[in-house]
Amino acid sequence: MRWTLRTGTRSDTVATVSRTDDTGEVLVDAIDPKGEFINFLDSQVGVVAPDKTRTVIDLEQIAPGRYRGRFPAAHEGVYLVGMAQRRAEQMVGSQLAGLVVPYGQEFRDLGVDETMLRELSELTGGGVLAEPKDTFLQNRHQSRLTFDLWPWLVGLVTVMLIPEIALRRMGPGIFARVLPRFKGGGV
Repeated sequence: MRWTLRTGTRSDTVATVSRTDDTGEVLVDAIDPKGEFINFLDSQVGVVAPDKTRTVIDLEQIAPGRYRGRFPAAHEGVYLVGMAQRRAEQMVGSQLAGLVVPYGQEFRDLGVDETMLRELSELTGGGVLAEPKDTFLQNRHQSRLTFDLWPWLVGLVTVMLIPEIALRRMGPGIFARVLPRFKGGGV
């Protein structure tokens, strides 16, 4: 199973990613196995933004063994940061890191906005309930007038049933026999 693991040289390369305003910042500390700083490295960072766009950034050395780079991080989502450091075409260190930009503050506030609820109740003519149990009070205004429709439908069916039975008993030619009597004025 050991052959499935990634092989590489041991190095204490540590990358940290942070965000200030709309800018992400990568700080890399490069230390060799003896504990000494590794200077003058060719350091690059690849950033994959939440919209899948890729950016490659060169890191600048700002202190002994410390490298820094900045990238735009204005959108919400996860930024994947892959860092590689080389010296004379030889890999010195690499690391993957991530940065999560959360949703806006209005989506993170999970409390109740009492002011907005009061304004809405005033605009719509409603009221604010003092206690949760007041939700089920019976002194509400009725919003609809309901009446039973079934007695009217039963009456209509009863009235229409008699002519329907009569037409079936007399047959389909009843109109052809009766209609000339009314037009001709008699037999």
